[in-house]
Amino acid sequence: MRTVLLDDRLLLDRLLGNESVPLRRLLRGKRVATTGLWYYRLCHAIRSDLVTGALSGPFAAAPVDVRARASASLVRLPDNIELTSLRDLVPTMADLISVHRLNVLSLEALAAARHLEADIALATGSENPALMDAASAERLRLHTVAIGA
Repeated sequence: MRTVLLDDRLLLDRLLGNESVPLRRLLRGKRVATTGLWYYRLCHAIRSDLVTGALSGPFAAAPVDVRARASASLVRLPDNIELTSLRDLVPTMADLISVHRLNVLSLEALAAARHLEADIALATGSENPALMDAASAERLRLHTVAIGA
């Protein structure tokens, strides 16, 4: 069974139960994963009152009961969303940095996709050209997916 690695914005939609039709189609019959840094960014955005942005805005707009469920999911990521340990990824990250000039967030995503043999899914508007180029060079599938239904 194939795995899809979700960025933080798509992970938010998944946790809110607000997947777009394209995201539902992409995930149908596949395992779901994310990275530690994407998970961290989402948790930070939702728990910080300092800024309203691409992650915290949609969360704040969701109904109270949906926000409560999503918050509980962030405290302990649901078992059906995989999260690979840096213990497993760091050796690959160290190899990849010599080939691709990426920040640590993108480097972790690329290493996780290789480790899990996963596709990478980025929310439309969150495209990262350096990660997209590196994924292509590594022969990994990368999808840009519309957000919110």
